[in-house]
Amino acid sequence: MSIEDNILIERYINNLLSNKERKVFEERLKTDVEFHNEFVLEKELRTTLAYSKEEAQHERGAEIHKYEDALKEEDLKSLSKTLSEIGKEFNSEPKKVKRLWYYVAAASIVALLGFQLFFNTTDSNLDLYYDNVGLTNLPSFATRDASDSIQVKLNNGEQQFKQGNYKESLNILEPLLEVQNNNLIFIYVGLAQTELNLYQESENTFNTLENSSNNFSANWYKALLFIKQEKIDSALEQLNIILEHSNSLYFAKASELSESLKSNN
Repeated sequence: MSIEDNILIERYINNLLSNKERKVFEERLKTDVEFHNEFVLEKELRTTLAYSKEEAQHERGAEIHKYEDALKEEDLKSLSKTLSEIGKEFNSEPKKVKRLWYYVAAASIVALLGFQLFFNTTDSNLDLYYDNVGLTNLPSFATRDASDSIQVKLNNGEQQFKQGNYKESLNILEPLLEVQNNNLIFIYVGLAQTELNLYQESENTFNTLENSSNNFSANWYKALLFIKQEKIDSALEQLNIILEHSNSLYFAKASELSESLKSNN
């Protein structure tokens, strides 16, 4: 796929084509199998990226609610009551209680600041990796012809991957790289290698994808690979490649992730 075709797909998805251009585009989808497959992949990746971010925010919100509930436990209520009672006695026993009040109040402030720092801390680099990678939400290999032997392997490899069995998935999918011209297989294989800490192998996989395709998925996943390794400068270099093309599917996510990395590091 050429970069012009990828930009054309982006423009179609974003409703930026004229009526005449849309008609030509849709006719091509019916006759150009490779173009159609790339279009389907781009749409599924867009959905995946949006869902992954929403899911991550939901999970983080649930965790925060748990800690907020913890703040309401009896021990903290008791502390609040004690501070209130000491405050009432503050004027009646100036010297002795005043010193105690200072100690307790100071300790309470430190504890409160600790909770505030916990709730407002920025994501770690590893958090950013998992917030953006969407391991369980990758597009599916499923097609109508589920009886085809290669399709069976693709389905099995996908199932193993989404169950977190990355070694088994890699054993199934990696051999298919030699016989199938499918960008999605490279993404599954590269991410399985990343999760197994086979970082050089993963980088090689995404490099091959980058050399054979211009849809910037390789740059996106290489950036995530480097983040997992704490190679932040290398990750930013990959994101900057995406940010040079505002029509890219990954542009908005790359911009957000780049800013988060710069804030963290």
